[in-house]
Amino acid sequence: MATPDLLARARTAASSSAPARLPTPPAPSEILAEVPRGVREVLRVALREFEGKPFVTLAVWERGTAGAWWPVRGKAVTVRVRELGAVLEGLVVATERLAAGGAP
Repeated sequence: MATPDLLARARTAASSSAPARLPTPPAPSEILAEVPRGVREVLRVALREFEGKPFVTLAVWERGTAGAWWPVRGKAVTVRVRELGAVLEGLVVATERLAAGGAP
């Protein structure tokens, strides 16, 4: 059972704590390309940095109820700088095959 002193301290701490802040959307860094995906979503290619190392993200972003853009959980991939050439080559090959009428 909690002592009256402990309850009083808990109530004081709860009443003096800062009001909850609304979350802010993460900064997408430098957006290199943005492709609409319907009315509320876009696919973004962005150049980012983590611990001083650059990388590229491909992520679906969705407009929230307040109008800010948010990344959609589970719909993103990061590409390391050393992987960019191979990824780009794969995308070019896919584009060429599909343009030629090829199927996956």
